[in-house]
Formats: sequence, C-alpha cells, structure tokens
Amino acid sequence: MRTVVSTLTVATALIAAAPASATTITFDTLPNGTVVADNTLIGSQYASLGVVFSAVLGTDTTVLPVATNYSAGPAGPNYSGNFLGNAPTGAPFTTTPVFQITPRYDILRLTFTGGANNISLSLNNFSLVGRTTFNAYDANGLLLQTFTTNAGNGWDIRSLSVNNVARLDLLNNVFNGSPTFFGIDQLNYTLNASAVPETATWGMMIAGFGMMGAALRTRRHSTKVTFA
Repeated sequence: MRTVVSTLTVATALIAAAPASATTITFDTLPNGTVVADNTLIGSQYASLGVVFSAVLGTDTTVLPVATNYSAGPAGPNYSGNFLGNAPTGAPFTTTPVFQITPRYDILRLTFTGGANNISLSLNNFSLVGRTTFNAYDANGLLLQTFTTNAGNGWDIRSLSVNNVARLDLLNNVFNGSPTFFGIDQLNYTLNASAVPETATWGMMIAGFGMMGAALRTRRHSTKVTFA
C-alpha cells in the first residue's frame, strides 16, 4: 500500500507542477487551425486554451461577440487582421441609407479557466472620443483592478498588473449620449499552472496510475492464505 500511496503522491505532484505556458489569440484562426471568417460569432471556440468569450447587453442579456476585419489596416506588432469587436454587425458605423452609429455591446467579457496571469491585449477605440473601461475580477467576484483608456493611439497594447483573473470585462462607455466602439486583438495571457495540464503531464499522470494498478495486482497475487 505504501507503494500505491507514493505513486499517487507523485502523480498528484506532477499535475500541480505542470508548467504554465503563454497563450496568444489573434482571432485570425481557431485552435484547430480553421481560419476565422469575417463576422464569425465567437464563444467557446477557444475554451481549449482556457478562455471563453461573451458579450452583455444593457438588458443583462448575454450574447456572442463578433470577430471582424472591419476597417482592417496593415498588419503590425499590435494588430493581425481580424479582431473581436463590440458591435453586433462587426462595424461601428454605416453609411446606407445615411450615416449612423450601429448598436454596441455594453460589455465584452473574457472568462478564464482557473485564473489567468500576465494579461495584455491590443485595443483600438475607433473614435476620437472613444474610451474603454477594464474591470478584472477574481473567481469570487472581487474587483482586482479597474482603469479606463482613451482613444487616439490606434492599436495599442494595454496590460493588467494583477494575476489570478477569472473574468475581464471591457465596458463600452457612453460619451455625449453615444456609445463608443472598440476592438481587441493579440490577446496574451498565462493560465495558472494547475488549470490546464500539458499533454506530457497527462501522459506522466496516466503512467503513474498504471503503476498504481500494477502495484495493486502484484499485492493481490502475492497474498497467501495459511491455515492453523
């Protein structure tokens, strides 16, 4: 039994020691390599990478945000083509039949599995008066950090200074009665080590359980019955 307990301890330790790896999401492709087309609804497609996307309307209705290449510019270090926007149509403005502002999501929400560290993303407020508020929460709903960014820098990196973020809400602020439009790209983060074990870790864990089974079988076969 001591051997079995030792093996279980090793397997558990392997899971806990799984190294954290940095992840980057560009919204250009899915984890399986599929190209993300314009106006694709994004929800749980990146769940295998530890993050799920949603959007919230003012009525507290949860919907799916849209990946878009609206107003696409040349690719660069902070922008790669497609981005996740807070407009249901993927476009902040329309000109037909007349120029008008399209609807916006009130919140663009990122939910992380097991908590995320070292979060950064590229943000663009597509308006001279645009501004976006970042609210980061832990798994208990405690507000860890909040800040508001203004427009004027094009695609620019915004970084969080807190860790163990379970939910990141990007709020669509209202300026002069009009909601502002923004998009995010180049999302970077590192999941907590125990959140998503790597393939090699799973392999070692399974091998450990195999050793446990072998030890149990050996123990059963070596048991002898004696009579007085």
